[in-house]
Amino acid sequence: MSQPRRGRRQVGQKSRLPLFFGIGAVLLVIVVIAVVVLNGGEDKVDKVTVAEGTTAPSTTGVVQELPDEGQQHVADGEKVAYKQNPPTSGSHWAGPAQWGLYQTNPPEDERIVHNMEHGGVIIWFKPSAVSAAENDQLVKLFTALSAEQYRTILVSRENMDTKIAMTAWNHRQLLDSVDETAIRAFFDEFILKGPECVNLRCPQ
Repeated sequence: MSQPRRGRRQVGQKSRLPLFFGIGAVLLVIVVIAVVVLNGGEDKVDKVTVAEGTTAPSTTGVVQELPDEGQQHVADGEKVAYKQNPPTSGSHWAGPAQWGLYQTNPPEDERIVHNMEHGGVIIWFKPSAVSAAENDQLVKLFTALSAEQYRTILVSRENMDTKIAMTAWNHRQLLDSVDETAIRAFFDEFILKGPECVNLRCPQ
């Protein structure tokens, strides 16, 4: 009589195993989702905040969060005195530049600032400081990034102190080399995050 009872107990234990595994799997999924959500709320790059009224240091390799200079429209042709070089915010013309590559004849700052307002990331390079190999490297990287998200501009800028500058709205990173890892990290962090963007949706 005792043998059947043991058999029933073993059957009951086995029947509960799938339930335990199922609960464990659900808990694991919940933990993974929580980690992803929490990490998604954090910045993927380290930033240094520059206080209002202070001059941003020309430190290379560091992402700087800069004071907002406003986003008013001014008449086309009116020049704006930006506090940063290259600029990262401020008054600008009503029409942004075309997204793309500008090896020569760069658009006016007043147009490019509008592009950043629309969530764009700008890669500036100093032509006299960039070798032919580095130029090819930049073009290849720009092509890859713009294929992921077209709101990108690669543009020449002779009147800056560093070889490379990355800018997005209120942010910049100065580089003394074509650091593909840093450039991509900046792009991934700030693309589609202009002041007129909502949930990664930006004006054209």
